[in-house]
Amino acid sequence: MTQPDNGFRKKNVCPYCGYNTNRAQMIEDDNAVPEPEDLSFCLMCCEYSQFDTDFTLIEFDLNSITDSVERNRLKINKIKMESFWEKNPDKTGRRDKYLKELDRRLQTKTP
Repeated sequence: MTQPDNGFRKKNVCPYCGYNTNRAQMIEDDNAVPEPEDLSFCLMCCEYSQFDTDFTLIEFDLNSITDSVERNRLKINKIKMESFWEKNPDKTGRRDKYLKELDRRLQTKTP
């Protein structure tokens, strides 16, 4: 969230329960305003939603975080294994098989 000249006020509707909101407030700073892709928490139904580019609340898929974390974990593993095999040449063929599987999983929509 960024700092505004004045408080952020916009009528919005929770995409889950339909609760009408008229403001967004950050816990640490009452004057901060949301940015696109910031998360919002509905005080009525306790669901997370997300601000889109015009600051309308839209449904937020919590699994998208999990997928992103898993994808980053795979990338880190690939870098570690490539570094390991640079120092320890593989004579068994496991390297190519392992890296090929990592590439396949990174190219799929969900790892």
